[in-house]
Amino acid sequence: MTLRDLAIKWYRKAFGAPAGTDIREEGLDTVMDGESAVAFCESAMESVVAEVAEGPRGIIASMTGLALAGRRASAFLSGPDLAAAQDLLLSAAGKHAPFVLHATARSGTAHGTATGSGHDTIHLCADSGCFMLFATSVQQAVDFTFIARRVAEGTLVPGIVVIDAEQTATAPQDVRLPSPAQLDLFIGA
Repeated sequence: MTLRDLAIKWYRKAFGAPAGTDIREEGLDTVMDGESAVAFCESAMESVVAEVAEGPRGIIASMTGLALAGRRASAFLSGPDLAAAQDLLLSAAGKHAPFVLHATARSGTAHGTATGSGHDTIHLCADSGCFMLFATSVQQAVDFTFIARRVAEGTLVPGIVVIDAEQTATAPQDVRLPSPAQLDLFIGA
Protein backbone atom coordinates (compact mmCIF):
# COMPACT_ATOMS: atom_id res chain seq x y z
CA MET A 1 0.00 0.00 0.00
CA THR A 2 1.47 3.36 -1.06
CA LEU A 3 1.62 6.49 1.05
CA ARG A 4 -1.09 8.04 -1.14
CA ASP A 5 -3.39 5.05 -0.56
CA LEU A 6 -2.83 5.31 3.20
CA ALA A 7 -3.68 9.01 3.11
CA ILE A 8 -6.88 8.34 1.13
CA LYS A 9 -7.90 5.57 3.51
CA TRP A 10 -7.31 7.84 6.53
CA TYR A 11 -9.19 10.72 4.87
CA ARG A 12 -12.21 8.54 4.12
CA LYS A 13 -12.22 7.18 7.66
CA ALA A 14 -11.86 10.62 9.27
CA PHE A 15 -14.26 12.55 7.04
CA GLY A 16 -16.62 9.88 5.82
CA ALA A 17 -15.97 10.13 2.09
CA PRO A 18 -18.04 7.51 0.32
CA ALA A 19 -16.18 4.43 -0.84
CA GLY A 20 -15.57 4.36 -4.57
CA THR A 21 -15.11 8.11 -4.89
CA ASP A 22 -11.79 9.69 -5.72
CA ILE A 23 -10.52 12.48 -3.46
CA ARG A 24 -8.72 14.01 -6.41
CA GLU A 25 -12.15 14.71 -7.93
CA GLU A 26 -13.95 15.94 -4.79
CA GLY A 27 -11.97 18.85 -3.39
CA LEU A 28 -11.25 19.25 0.30
CA ASP A 29 -13.17 20.88 3.14
CA THR A 30 -10.76 22.32 5.70
CA VAL A 31 -10.05 25.29 7.97
CA MET A 32 -7.43 27.82 6.86
CA ASP A 33 -6.63 31.49 7.18
CA GLY A 34 -6.95 33.63 4.06
CA GLU A 35 -3.27 34.08 3.26
CA SER A 36 -2.51 30.36 3.63
CA ALA A 37 -5.53 29.35 1.54
CA VAL A 38 -4.62 31.75 -1.26
CA ALA A 39 -0.97 30.61 -1.20
CA PHE A 40 -2.18 27.00 -1.44
CA CYS A 41 -4.36 27.91 -4.43
CA GLU A 42 -1.52 29.66 -6.22
CA SER A 43 0.74 26.64 -5.72
CA ALA A 44 -2.02 24.36 -7.03
CA MET A 45 -2.07 26.43 -10.24
CA GLU A 46 1.74 26.20 -10.41
CA SER A 47 2.11 29.96 -10.25
CA VAL A 48 5.52 31.49 -9.77
CA VAL A 49 5.32 33.67 -6.66
CA ALA A 50 7.54 36.72 -7.01
CA GLU A 51 9.07 37.33 -3.59
CA VAL A 52 12.84 37.53 -3.93
CA ALA A 53 13.01 41.07 -5.24
CA GLU A 54 14.02 44.45 -3.86
CA GLY A 55 10.85 45.66 -2.18
CA PRO A 56 7.37 46.04 -3.66
CA ARG A 57 8.60 47.76 -6.82
CA GLY A 58 10.96 44.88 -7.56
CA ILE A 59 8.21 42.35 -6.89
CA ILE A 60 5.81 43.99 -9.35
CA ALA A 61 8.61 44.33 -11.93
CA SER A 62 9.42 40.61 -11.50
CA MET A 63 5.77 39.63 -11.85
CA THR A 64 5.44 41.70 -15.01
CA GLY A 65 8.50 40.06 -16.56
CA LEU A 66 7.38 36.56 -15.61
CA ALA A 67 3.85 37.14 -16.94
CA LEU A 68 5.12 38.59 -20.22
CA ALA A 69 7.39 35.55 -20.59
CA GLY A 70 4.33 33.27 -20.39
CA ARG A 71 4.58 32.16 -16.75
CA ARG A 72 1.74 32.25 -14.24
CA ALA A 73 2.94 34.95 -11.87
CA SER A 74 1.54 36.14 -8.56
CA ALA A 75 2.67 38.00 -5.47
CA PHE A 76 1.48 39.03 -2.02
CA LEU A 77 1.70 42.70 -1.01
CA SER A 78 0.11 45.00 1.55
CA GLY A 79 -1.85 48.13 0.74
CA PRO A 80 1.05 50.49 1.55
CA ASP A 81 3.29 48.40 -0.73
CA LEU A 82 0.82 48.91 -3.58
CA ALA A 83 0.81 52.64 -2.96
CA ALA A 84 4.60 52.67 -3.38
CA ALA A 85 4.42 51.04 -6.80
CA GLN A 86 1.45 52.65 -8.54
CA ASP A 87 3.46 53.58 -11.63
CA LEU A 88 4.59 49.98 -12.15
CA LEU A 89 1.01 48.69 -11.89
CA LEU A 90 -0.05 51.19 -14.54
CA SER A 91 2.85 50.08 -16.74
CA ALA A 92 2.00 46.38 -16.27
CA ALA A 93 -1.61 47.00 -17.26
CA GLY A 94 -0.44 48.88 -20.35
CA LYS A 95 1.78 45.93 -21.31
CA HIS A 96 -1.11 43.47 -20.82
CA ALA A 97 0.76 41.38 -18.23
CA PRO A 98 -1.70 38.72 -16.97
CA PHE A 99 -0.59 38.36 -13.34
CA VAL A 100 -2.61 38.15 -10.12
CA LEU A 101 -1.61 40.26 -7.16
CA HIS A 102 -2.90 39.46 -3.68
CA ALA A 103 -3.21 42.55 -1.52
CA THR A 104 -3.82 42.54 2.21
CA ALA A 105 -5.64 45.70 3.26
CA ARG A 106 -3.85 47.15 6.27
CA SER A 107 -4.03 50.62 7.73
CA GLY A 108 -1.72 53.08 6.04
CA THR A 109 1.12 54.82 7.85
CA ALA A 110 -0.95 57.99 8.07
CA HIS A 111 -3.13 56.19 10.57
CA GLY A 112 -0.29 55.95 13.07
CA THR A 113 -0.63 52.94 15.29
CA ALA A 114 -4.16 52.12 14.12
CA THR A 115 -4.82 48.44 13.68
CA GLY A 116 -7.29 46.89 11.33
CA SER A 117 -8.01 47.17 7.67
CA GLY A 118 -7.62 50.36 5.73
CA HIS A 119 -8.74 50.48 2.13
CA ASP A 120 -7.31 53.93 1.43
CA THR A 121 -4.10 52.58 -0.12
CA ILE A 122 -6.00 49.87 -2.01
CA HIS A 123 -8.29 52.42 -3.66
CA LEU A 124 -5.24 54.14 -5.14
CA CYS A 125 -5.19 51.22 -7.60
CA ALA A 126 -8.65 52.06 -8.92
CA ASP A 127 -7.32 53.82 -12.01
CA SER A 128 -4.26 51.60 -12.57
CA GLY A 129 -5.87 49.53 -15.31
CA CYS A 130 -5.99 46.41 -13.11
CA PHE A 131 -9.29 44.78 -12.20
CA MET A 132 -9.95 44.36 -8.48
CA LEU A 133 -11.92 41.79 -6.48
CA PHE A 134 -12.63 42.35 -2.76
CA ALA A 135 -13.02 39.13 -0.73
CA THR A 136 -14.95 39.25 2.53
CA SER A 137 -14.27 35.66 3.59
CA VAL A 138 -11.62 33.00 3.12
CA GLN A 139 -13.90 31.10 0.73
CA GLN A 140 -14.31 34.23 -1.39
CA ALA A 141 -10.53 34.74 -1.36
CA VAL A 142 -10.06 31.20 -2.69
CA ASP A 143 -12.79 31.56 -5.31
CA PHE A 144 -11.61 35.02 -6.39
CA THR A 145 -8.05 33.70 -6.76
CA PHE A 146 -9.18 31.24 -9.42
CA ILE A 147 -11.58 33.70 -11.04
CA ALA A 148 -8.85 36.37 -11.17
CA ARG A 149 -6.42 33.92 -12.79
CA ARG A 150 -8.91 32.93 -15.47
CA VAL A 151 -9.94 36.53 -16.19
CA ALA A 152 -6.33 37.80 -16.21
CA GLU A 153 -5.21 35.12 -18.67
CA GLY A 154 -8.33 35.45 -20.81
CA THR A 155 -8.22 39.24 -21.08
CA LEU A 156 -4.48 39.94 -20.59
CA VAL A 157 -5.28 42.37 -17.79
CA PRO A 158 -3.58 42.17 -14.36
CA GLY A 159 -5.86 41.42 -11.43
CA ILE A 160 -5.77 42.30 -7.75
CA VAL A 161 -7.51 40.17 -5.11
CA VAL A 162 -7.94 42.16 -1.90
CA ILE A 163 -8.47 40.64 1.55
CA ASP A 164 -8.76 42.45 4.87
CA ALA A 165 -6.01 41.88 7.41
CA GLU A 166 -7.66 40.68 10.62
CA GLN A 167 -11.05 39.70 9.19
CA THR A 168 -9.83 37.43 6.39
CA ALA A 169 -6.05 37.24 5.94
CA THR A 170 -5.22 35.91 9.41
CA ALA A 171 -8.61 34.59 10.58
CA PRO A 172 -9.12 30.81 10.29
CA GLN A 173 -12.40 29.97 8.56
CA ASP A 174 -14.08 26.99 6.93
CA VAL A 175 -13.16 26.69 3.27
CA ARG A 176 -13.61 24.22 0.44
CA LEU A 177 -10.53 23.89 -1.75
CA PRO A 178 -11.19 22.63 -5.27
CA SER A 179 -9.68 19.42 -6.55
CA PRO A 180 -6.95 19.35 -9.20
CA ALA A 181 -9.48 18.01 -11.70
CA GLN A 182 -11.81 20.94 -11.02
CA LEU A 183 -8.89 23.34 -11.48
CA ASP A 184 -7.93 21.78 -14.80
CA LEU A 185 -11.49 22.24 -16.07
CA PHE A 186 -11.74 25.86 -14.89
CA ILE A 187 -8.21 27.23 -15.35
CA GLY A 188 -6.66 24.97 -17.96
CA ALA A 189 -3.00 24.24 -18.57
